[in-house]
Amino acid sequence: MKELFNYIGYRVLRWNRVTRKAKNDSRAIAYITLIEMVFILDIIAIIITENFNSDEKFSMRDSLKIISLGIGFLIYIFNINYFRNKFSMLDSKWSNEDIKRRKLRGCAIVLSFIFIFLFWIFYLQIRGNVLG
Repeated sequence: MKELFNYIGYRVLRWNRVTRKAKNDSRAIAYITLIEMVFILDIIAIIITENFNSDEKFSMRDSLKIISLGIGFLIYIFNINYFRNKFSMLDSKWSNEDIKRRKLRGCAIVLSFIFIFLFWIFYLQIRGNVLG
C-alpha cells in the first residue's frame, strides 16, 4: 500500500514540477492529501452508515465535519514532511518507466480515484440513505 501511495505521490509531484513547472510542491501535496482523504472518508462513511441510525448520523454531522478537517490538516502536515525533498528519490525509481506502462498506470490512478470518489455516493444510495 505504501508503494501505491508513493507512486501516486510521485505522479502528482511530477505533474506539478514538469507540466506546471512549479517551484513549490505545496499544491501537489494538497492534491495528494485530497486523494488520501477520499479513501479515508469512504471508510468512515461505511462505518457510520452501518453502525448508526439516521437520527444519530444527523446529530453527528457537524462534529464529523470538524473531525474530517482536522484529520485532513494532520495528513497534509504529514505529507509535507514525508514528500519534502523526496521527488529525486522517487524520480530515480520511476523515471525510466516504459511510456506505455506509465500511461496505463496513470489511467489506472485517475480511474481508481474517480471510482473511490463516487463509491460512497453509490453505496449510500444502495443502502437507501439520504446524502446531506
